[in-house]
Amino acid sequence: MDNINPTIATLCLIAIAAVHRFILSNRRQKFLGAIIPILWLIAAVILAANGILSGPGAWISAVVVMVGLLVIWWSGQVSYRKRLDSENARIDSVNASRSLS
Repeated sequence: MDNINPTIATLCLIAIAAVHRFILSNRRQKFLGAIIPILWLIAAVILAANGILSGPGAWISAVVVMVGLLVIWWSGQVSYRKRLDSENARIDSVNASRSLS
């Protein structure tokens, strides 16, 4: 694991978080937002089984990342509901203006 470039790893994590937030979590199908947290959980279990994820610092980091992914998922669902409410309000206003005509 010493040969991983930290800059590239950070950029990959940012890209994954952006895909998770703006593409997967912001949809009607809630299971799409669960893909990245489930993959992280599988990766953490594999790392723990191989002895790579050991010590309290590593476990705290793994839990913090998992909580962060779940918060991103929740935030995407809230954003989806707000967008849906906004679209419904717009449709209601158009329908109300048509009924007045």
